Amino acid sequence: MDDVSQQRNRAWRRKQKFLFRGRDCRHSSLCWKPPKQWKYLYTRQDKLARAKQLRIEYPRISKAKYLREAHFNSWI
Repeated sequence: MDDVSQQRNRAWRRKQKFLFRGRDCRHSSLCWKPPKQWKYLYTRQDKLARAKQLRIEYPRISKAKYLREAHFNSWI
């Protein structure tokens, strides 16, 4: 018993912590949460995915352009 306690000293504990640090929740992809502020979403793909979650239309189209496209598509 005494032999084991001598092997498991502070250096051993620090090494174990270093070796298994990836199992911590902070490093897990399951605990990662997407940013809530729109300005922190940098790529178009991220913005499209977040817009789909929020059920908003992105990129936003002005009403005039939307009506023009609707009028143009009605002729087809």
